[in-house]
Amino acid sequence: TSARSTGGLVQAPQLEQFDDGPEYTLMITPDEESRIVELLGPEYLEVGLIATKTTGPARHCSVCGKPTEFVDWVFTALARGIHSPEFIVESLKLGNSPKKLGHDVYCSHCGHLTHFRDATGAEGSAPYIALAPVRRPI
Repeated sequence: TSARSTGGLVQAPQLEQFDDGPEYTLMITPDEESRIVELLGPEYLEVGLIATKTTGPARHCSVCGKPTEFVDWVFTALARGIHSPEFIVESLKLGNSPKKLGHDVYCSHCGHLTHFRDATGAEGSAPYIALAPVRRPI
């Protein structure tokens, strides 16, 4: 089965809301945070995000073994031209979270398609990020 972001962005003051329902909390480690900053810039640090929620547990990439992390969604959105770094940071600052939509998500380490996939097949399920369709960023 596939999993998707549930729109649960967890900022520090919301810590007590973890694990409410069939969602999985993915903590953002200091190492992951530094990789997100590399992608989005230092403005990301103003967001205060400590975790995200998904409908499925983190799994390891079948190619490189890296566990699924929030940085994979950021990497995918930027690499596919779906969003700009500025848009992502501003949306996170405003507390906007993704709608409960399934999207193809690619591993930020090796670029291969993860278990987080669009269940409808509308995104094409390209096996590698370089083969995935690119869109104009929002």
